[in-house]
Amino acid sequence: MAAEPAAPNPSKTEGRPRLHHSPLTSVPAREPLLVSASIEHPELVKRALFVYRTELAPGMREVEFRRGATAYVAEVPEDQMAPRWLEYTLELELLDGTRQVVFASRQHP
Repeated sequence: MAAEPAAPNPSKTEGRPRLHHSPLTSVPAREPLLVSASIEHPELVKRALFVYRTELAPGMREVEFRRGATAYVAEVPEDQMAPRWLEYTLELELLDGTRQVVFASRQHP
């Protein structure tokens, strides 16, 4: 009798939460900024965060993504959107409280 083939080795990222978004190439001035994303395995995520700074808000600030009709959406308030620049990173806060950087970083937004 032939031995059964070995089961494929699953990827280390399989079953882990992931956030997908289209990187921002331009941002509106004096309007709220809406950022859309999708999350794989949201049941493993406590919060998804859009972490940013602008010319008017140079310290890092966090906005939570909220579940929308078709995607998760983070909204940066209009009063902070008169920038000549915007730097951002995306993070997932997992159920155990640890954070996973999923786009850029706080040191290199």
